[in-house]
Amino acid sequence: WPGPPPDGSLPPGSPPAPGASVQEGKPRLKPTAEEVVRWMDQQGVETLACIQRRSSYGVDNRYILDSADAHPGRFRAVVVLDAEDPATPGRLRDWVKSHKIAGIRLTGAKGPHGGYPWLDSPDALRTWKTVDDHGLTMDMAYAPQFFSADALGEILRTARRFPRVPIVLDHLGWPAVSGAPGYGFADFPAGLDRQHNVLFKFTCGNLNILDEAKIPSAAVLRKAVDRFGVHRILWGSDMGSSAGS
Repeated sequence: WPGPPPDGSLPPGSPPAPGASVQEGKPRLKPTAEEVVRWMDQQGVETLACIQRRSSYGVDNRYILDSADAHPGRFRAVVVLDAEDPATPGRLRDWVKSHKIAGIRLTGAKGPHGGYPWLDSPDALRTWKTVDDHGLTMDMAYAPQFFSADALGEILRTARRFPRVPIVLDHLGWPAVSGAPGYGFADFPAGLDRQHNVLFKFTCGNLNILDEAKIPSAAVLRKAVDRFGVHRILWGSDMGSSAGS
């Protein structure tokens, strides 16, 4: 690996990230792949989806690919690539053969003229088709302010266009930080309730934000399970981004 990895820290002067106050003083672990395998053995975890973090390594996926290759059956790599790069579909096809990747993670913001070109531009749709053709999973992540109602609506439209592709929304799709009765899900499009290829990942990122706001996390998770079904809820440690053991 060429040089020390960047730590993904926010630029000086940035406001604290949501949930930051409850993480003060806790260690931010940056384990090697071998350390993670030991933890998995201790906790009885069979297989882990290792997901690239764009704010740390960009689209340089070498460490995560090497780790998955070194521990077949334990790690499945979910890479980060630019969906609007014309080279991405070919790179995905190559990695399916050479690394047996499990999926791709997309991040992006609203385009300069509105809309989400990383979701529905011609190049992005070619990436989606490649994911569909090879039975991969699409993981979607961005800052809380990204997952507005219109963004979730665009994700829903894309999910309907590619109904065979499992689409995972990190951090439960960042529901608004609010209490009963809606617990932040009131603005989610109703169509997401029935779109069974859209899944929701509950993470330490959610726990930190809810803890900071003094909103009971169990109630939020219960709301997500009741609305979307327990079979559509996943767990993500947020290791590397969230502090703690």
